[in-house]
Amino acid sequence: MKQVRKIKIESADALVVLHPDGTYETSLPEIAGDDLPEHLLTAAAVVHALQNPEMMDALFENFHRQCQALKEPKTLSLFPGLKT
Repeated sequence: MKQVRKIKIESADALVVLHPDGTYETSLPEIAGDDLPEHLLTAAAVVHALQNPEMMDALFENFHRQCQALKEPKTLSLFPGLKT
């Protein structure tokens, strides 16, 4: 059975949803100007990386090295403060 999860999204929030089939969806607010909030730059960088195989390879290589250095399973615990 498919689990449905509801997430409250505020108008200034950035959201990237990764689906098991490799597709993704985004919800980014439209903001004009040169001084974009960091969370929007981060979301934009993630979406850019998803479209760039070289960046994804570099991300996974770095993640694998970090996991090996910690000698722990690959879990989200590597990201302190990340709320799931």
